[in-house]
Amino acid sequence: MDQKPEDISLTERRSKPRIYCDYPAIIRGHEKDGKNYEENGRVINLSASGVFVLLSRSIQNGSLVSIKIALPTGNLDWGTSKLGISGMVLRGKTYPDCLYGVAIKILHYRF
Repeated sequence: MDQKPEDISLTERRSKPRIYCDYPAIIRGHEKDGKNYEENGRVINLSASGVFVLLSRSIQNGSLVSIKIALPTGNLDWGTSKLGISGMVLRGKTYPDCLYGVAIKILHYRF
């Protein structure tokens, strides 16, 4: 996951500005059968209302997830700069190299 897919559009279509980034993240959620999962990913863009994450797995639309994002000054260890988000998956898209992009609506956040 060293690169973002070439076809992620940089044309702004949203009402809230986005920050284009490449931050490490951990995504947690539940499968349809109730099993928990934890997946490493990369945040490609972030706004006041949503986040776009690249993962190596698909996540069903409508799923509730939690995301821990390492901000540029830190890492994912406790005591470092990070952002915690609870959200709902709005849509996903498959990219080359077995990557899956997921758009998530932010429902709650904390620093």
